[in-house]
This record gives sequence, C-alpha cells and structure tokens, in this order.
Amino acid sequence: MAQLGAAEVIRREFPSAVDRALDTTDVIVLPTLPDLPISIKTALNETSVIAMSSLIRPFNLSGHPALSLPIAIEGSPLKAGLQIVGRKGADETVCAVASRFEAALNH
Repeated sequence: MAQLGAAEVIRREFPSAVDRALDTTDVIVLPTLPDLPISIKTALNETSVIAMSSLIRPFNLSGHPALSLPIAIEGSPLKAGLQIVGRKGADETVCAVASRFEAALNH
C-alpha cells in the first residue's frame, strides 16, 4: 500500500512540475530512450524492456503533448529519438519545434 500511495503522489505532482518547467521555456527536449533499442534477438530472450520507456511513460500520463523525432546516428543504421514535450494544449508548438529540428538536421 505504501508503494501505491507514493505512486499516487508522483502522479499528482509530476504534471505540475512539468508545467512549472514549461513556464520558462516553450518545450522540453530530452532523449526518447535512455539507451539504444535492444535487438529483436535480445527481446526474444525475455530481456526486460520496461526501463526502455522510462523517459516516455511520465509524459504519457501527464497530459502534455510530446513527440519523438528520429535522429540519425553517424556510422550506425540505428536512430536515436529526440523527445519534444510542450505545454498542455500546445501541440502545434511541439510540431513546429520538431519541424525546425528536422530542417536544421537535414541541412
């Protein structure tokens, strides 16, 4: 029960903390994943992947618009993800910032 109570506190407080961070900036930019994705072979060996979504899940629950922009990794066939998070209701801003990143990276 203590873990549930602690989780409920975080669920209530996290969106407000994100709102406060967004008071001083248009978007928050962070990695989508904490590491490169695992291979299919590794996934089939029942490797836990719950940590892979640790930077995504909070925003899925907070109600803030977010998207992940694939970013090429030089010398690798893999891509990294750049997560862009905005104010509630500011979906257009999130998309506009992603578009600017994409244009700058493709120059």
